[in-house]
Amino acid sequence: AGSGTSVTLADAPITVSGSDATFAGDVTFGDSHFIGDDADDNLLIQSSANENIIIDSADDIILDAGGDDLRLKVSGTEYAKFNNSSSNLNIFSSIQDKAIKFIGNDNGTEITALTLNMADGGDATFAGNAGLGDASNISMTAGSAGQLQVLGSGYTGAIALDGDAMHIYHNSSSRDLILGTNETARLTISGGSGNTAITGTVTAPTFSGDLNGTINTATTGAT
Repeated sequence: AGSGTSVTLADAPITVSGSDATFAGDVTFGDSHFIGDDADDNLLIQSSANENIIIDSADDIILDAGGDDLRLKVSGTEYAKFNNSSSNLNIFSSIQDKAIKFIGNDNGTEITALTLNMADGGDATFAGNAGLGDASNISMTAGSAGQLQVLGSGYTGAIALDGDAMHIYHNSSSRDLILGTNETARLTISGGSGNTAITGTVTAPTFSGDLNGTINTATTGAT
């Protein structure tokens, strides 16, 4: 057919107009690949069993969703979604209590660099160090009590902040709290007795407030 000429093939719902072709129904290719409508009248592009669909572009691949959602499904069940809300990019793990994991290749070994745990209120677990910019802070929600916890060797230490003070804790009554410099203990508070040991000289022209307990002045030069 020439340009601008419409031809409808007898026994087939196809209209050819110039270089264009219009299919009135579904299209099935060799090996049973399919393009057509699904049960809800959506466009369905479907491969035959156990075969892939490959989209290969010499330039960019652009996904433009006027409904704001890009949904990922497996066997009909949605497991993830990308959403536009007020020009913000939202990333959803759609299945209840399932995590979002960032996985990569570290010198030939697969590692999970970051896990966002949706089953535990959104806890974030890093496999390695978490680096912050030079002027960055670690912040907790303003107006509520919170703790910065450090876990190690089966114990938990915490720096807690409330409306009255900042608190430093160890969760074991048998473990000490140590403050130091140059990897050397300078002040040790006993977890059992609460006694305080100071390494070095305490220099203070005056003490403000009461001193409770026993003060050992046996050290040379102490007064």
